[in-house]
Amino acid sequence: MKTKRISLQNINHYSQQLFLFIIVALLCGCSEDITNKNNGNSTDTYLQFSVITTDATPPKNILKSGQTDSESTINQVQILVFENDLYQYRVTGTGITNSGTYSATFKARLLSSDQPTTIYIIANSDTELDTNEPQVGDNISTVKDRLTKSISANPINGNLSMWGSYSFPSGLSATDDNTITGIRMLRAVARVDVIANAVSSNFQLASIQAFRVANNMQLIPDNPTTTPSVTEPSVPVGTSYNINTSAIATLPESSVAQLYLPESTTPASGDLVNDATCIIVGGYYGGSNTITYYRLDLNPGISGHSFGQILRNHRYEFTITSVLSEGYSTPQDAANNISSSMEARVVLWSDYVKHMVFDLNNYLGVSESYITLPGEANSSYNILIQTSLSNYNMTWADRTGLPEGSPSSSLSDDYFQVDKASDGSSILVTATQVNRADSTDRVRYILLQGAALKLLITVIQKAVKVGPAPGPGGVIWAETNVDLPYTFASQTSIGKFYQWNRNTAWASTGTVTGWPSTGAAGFLWEEANDPCPTGWRVPTRDELQALINSTGRSWRIISADYDYPGVWFAPTQEEANDATFEDPGNGLFFPAGGRRDATGTLTDAGFNSYYWGSDVNPLGGTTEIMSIASGTYIIFPVASTLGCLVRCVRD
Repeated sequence: MKTKRISLQNINHYSQQLFLFIIVALLCGCSEDITNKNNGNSTDTYLQFSVITTDATPPKNILKSGQTDSESTINQVQILVFENDLYQYRVTGTGITNSGTYSATFKARLLSSDQPTTIYIIANSDTELDTNEPQVGDNISTVKDRLTKSISANPINGNLSMWGSYSFPSGLSATDDNTITGIRMLRAVARVDVIANAVSSNFQLASIQAFRVANNMQLIPDNPTTTPSVTEPSVPVGTSYNINTSAIATLPESSVAQLYLPESTTPASGDLVNDATCIIVGGYYGGSNTITYYRLDLNPGISGHSFGQILRNHRYEFTITSVLSEGYSTPQDAANNISSSMEARVVLWSDYVKHMVFDLNNYLGVSESYITLPGEANSSYNILIQTSLSNYNMTWADRTGLPEGSPSSSLSDDYFQVDKASDGSSILVTATQVNRADSTDRVRYILLQGAALKLLITVIQKAVKVGPAPGPGGVIWAETNVDLPYTFASQTSIGKFYQWNRNTAWASTGTVTGWPSTGAAGFLWEEANDPCPTGWRVPTRDELQALINSTGRSWRIISADYDYPGVWFAPTQEEANDATFEDPGNGLFFPAGGRRDATGTLTDAGFNSYYWGSDVNPLGGTTEIMSIASGTYIIFPVASTLGCLVRCVRD
């Protein structure tokens, strides 16, 4: 086929002839009309892409957590095509559809070539590409330098800019099956979170912002690894660090997924006080009604991550450990002085690590600190480890973390075997004996130790049940809420919010974007949209009512044992009063995680909780929820656009 250069006026006509639906396994990218192709004869080449927008793969297969919709959704795609490292043309994506499992469909078609070809996928950056259009014949370095995005004082929001690439060393063949999988998308910005719940007794957050932020960012990194990830920032030539972002209002105890920043370097002058990019938090100290300001510095103390440096696709989580006095009277004063009245630790984030401790020099993190094994012999669980330590040991311990025995890389007793992987990346816990139905749950504690760091892991082996024992409503209830679709949350987690008859998971903390304003249709939660794991389903209204009618109900407040309030349902009041996470008996704990209203705003967290029923009320035709709070347990109609929790029952 003879290929002509296609002008922008002809895009619509051309795109109608080139549509190809492509199913993307985990997240999307790509499109259809070809712009700026001006070389010889070519034939059409169809490609199927699989694109994902998570961090680097953890050492074992495990679902990710902590990712927001704005960090995962792709609604614009451009494919830049290079032959022999010289730019040829680009293809614009259309018809992209994302789903709650971070998958999408899109349409794409490129032109065949016998020359070594590299494609660069740019997501959510159409404006920047139109403004900084690459020129035919530009080399890759020139295109990287050209594709930049200006930063203003307004906080970065919306779907984040991303980048991915793939190479065809022998060119693009029109006859080959060009199915491409595993392309990873690297976000062009970093995320900053601040956690202040450890100091809530004398300090409440009010705002977060950043000072001396780069005024320009580069969409494609200079030297990415094959993961892909980056080890150094890519900052456009001529960039100035003169942006002070506008303050963002926060929750009293945390700022999560609110502040995104472009990459930054350590000041060349070495003046870390006056030149380094820094985070400024405002807050109320000691019950005061006046906001004062504190500086937090980007310095995780990890090799390759220097003071003030920001790397794309990283999350920097500050945990405030102490506040000694009021801060500075203005954000500018705080930015010009190293904070002496607030202590915080910053740690780099990986999706699969949920619990982490650190000091000034090291960190130690685990994927789970609380695991439950079934009663059968040889049941096991892998705990993933991330640490900067060259070595760490394990010890049996009591509930308080007091060691029992000598440190080792392998532990065993009458009931459990614990083995550390040779590279330290995981710990395998195995129950060596059956825990019979007439026995109590077996509980053991494992203390991880290295340098000055300690982490306590709780292991519980449940008793074997003689056949499933029906609970309230004659069904078997799941022990915890739904987290990401088709997975259960840990015992100490609230899980995720869902709209009725949809399987899109929404975070249970912080703010979210892209909240659907119209509800799903139907009279029953469809199986295809059910977020419960295989073999489980969303309960009916009658099953929720039977749960409310349980004789035993015990409301728990926040304490050393409970990170959030909630209620224990049990067959008797005595069982409800005695139920704990370690020994729940016949009790079921429902956390009070609040809900998201019709606009996606988090409300009632820690005071009330709302759980979906699968069927609408036949009298009013409305969707309904179970509402639980201290002393109040009712079912009532609500709009299907609300975000509520899901507790599954056995199918």
